[in-house]
Amino acid sequence: MLKYNFQKMFTARGITNKKDFLRRCGFTPTVIYRFLNDKYGRLSLRQIEMLCLNFGCTPNDILEWTPDKPELIEKDVPLKRLISTGSPTNFLSLASDLSYDKLNVLVQKIQEIKKTL
Repeated sequence: MLKYNFQKMFTARGITNKKDFLRRCGFTPTVIYRFLNDKYGRLSLRQIEMLCLNFGCTPNDILEWTPDKPELIEKDVPLKRLISTGSPTNFLSLASDLSYDKLNVLVQKIQEIKKTL
């Protein structure tokens, strides 16, 4: 079954105040309430686009697939790319215990990677 996994993006982006983030994205208070209580149901393509633009991701990044039939995991189906690979990583928490010198090295590496994108 396909489902949304927004928590993965909130965590990866270090977004702790989901309500403010969603408000800045342009969502109404009703839609924000649904997000915060996992009752969003169907989302329009426009809403998905708004989220992807603000998360800096693609729809594949916010979708997760759990096969209804375990034998599908063994088959070579493209949906396998959407199977969860574990808990999301908060980049800020990974870097929180690095020394200042190592943080500078990390920043330089990130800047190098960004230039190649």
